Amino acid sequence: MRPRHSVSTTRFGEVVAVGRRRWSNSGMNTHKCFKCKQIKNVSEFYPRGNKSHGFTYCKQCNAISTHQYKITLQNTVIEALGGCCEVCGFRDKRALQIDHINGGGAVQRRAGKNWLRIYREILSSKTDKYQLLCANCNWIKRAERKEYGGRGLLTTAENLL
Repeated sequence: MRPRHSVSTTRFGEVVAVGRRRWSNSGMNTHKCFKCKQIKNVSEFYPRGNKSHGFTYCKQCNAISTHQYKITLQNTVIEALGGCCEVCGFRDKRALQIDHINGGGAVQRRAGKNWLRIYREILSSKTDKYQLLCANCNWIKRAERKEYGGRGLLTTAENLL
């Protein structure tokens, strides 16, 4: 009995793979980006093991999509936390920071909790572990509570006098 082999072709009728695999990139050095619709070299794509064809967006489109997603999520989190500094009421989003009310941000970062996990935690559970502070109020709070993130002494104007 002969082993069964399948022949995979592109929509243009070109033979892509012969054998048990459904799709193979051997012999093809280009792929079309789903976002910008440009045909680019496969080196311009990140390999995606969970996709049958191996590629989705080119690296440039992937960076743009990731940045847009982060900005959108960040704006949503800022609005969920009130949209202004808890201490002084400052509203400019460029200077607002998410602060851990009881400290512990350095411990979370060492444990692998990045910005995406923190944002999702804030949006999903409406936790009271975080607050929104402007950059000035956040640094004043850090100096008053001696929150140095495990890096030793923080140089402040008081220590220099």
